[in-house]
Amino acid sequence: MYSATLQLLWAEGIAGALYIEDFKRLARTAGFTVPRALNAERITITDAELAKEVACQAGDVTFCSITYRMFKLPGLLESLGEEYGQVATYKAKVVVVNVDCGVCSCQTCSQPAVSSLSLQGTIAGHEHLYQLDADHKFIIGKPTLVSGNTAAMVGEGGTSWLSNHFEVTGNRDTHYGLHRDRLTGR
Repeated sequence: MYSATLQLLWAEGIAGALYIEDFKRLARTAGFTVPRALNAERITITDAELAKEVACQAGDVTFCSITYRMFKLPGLLESLGEEYGQVATYKAKVVVVNVDCGVCSCQTCSQPAVSSLSLQGTIAGHEHLYQLDADHKFIIGKPTLVSGNTAAMVGEGGTSWLSNHFEVTGNRDTHYGLHRDRLTGR
């Protein structure tokens, strides 16, 4: 039978936590060549007794909750981010925004509504920008130089779920070396 402390650690997602690099190795083994961290938040154990138990069992460790974006794109992702001069642009759509007439608050008012046009990103919940990972923020309509890996993730060749939301220009005909984020594979 598990102790109450161990049950609490499992419930909180601390017991069984993976070392970050072990997680990345497992992801790569499963075919996710370049795991991308979107965000990370440190987990602080505030209960002194529980913190003492964790320190006795695991030593001086830091726990984090990390959200990753991972893509299986066989043949398109390289171990490091290579530069091919590709550019990615987050697509925008025109949205008509209707505003109440301002004369009254009734639903059956004969006054015409005031309309305006707005540009929004094509992914629901990401109207102004799309955050691919901690290092890649795409603003609607703004061309951004990307590595071959990022180009593949956002839609090069139409193989990613993001393909309908991004325009990728350029190809991999000319290799310029490692991308500016060469050590991260981005």
